[in-house]
Amino acid sequence: MSKLPRNLPTRDPQARTFPSAWKNSYFRRNYDENRGGYVCPDCDKVFCGPADFRRLEAEHIKPQADGGLTVWENLILLCKPCSLAKRKKDRARRRQSF
Repeated sequence: MSKLPRNLPTRDPQARTFPSAWKNSYFRRNYDENRGGYVCPDCDKVFCGPADFRRLEAEHIKPQADGGLTVWENLILLCKPCSLAKRKKDRARRRQSF
């Protein structure tokens, strides 16, 4: 099911969080050489270096509350403000569906 890159630890798909090794690998694989860092897909801000890396959060693209799993294909890195906005939007959407 999951297309986990080589040399990364496996994870229970029901786990709440992504392993830190996955976050590191995702950051490196999606590093934009032209922009000089990882670009948050929501706000387009560039993050580079260890201090900026700590300002990124590993998020589930499809939230776990909606059946999303902790698998490589469901991982995205967002900056903290965008991560918070995503969570609020996801919660509001779920409330409206009840």
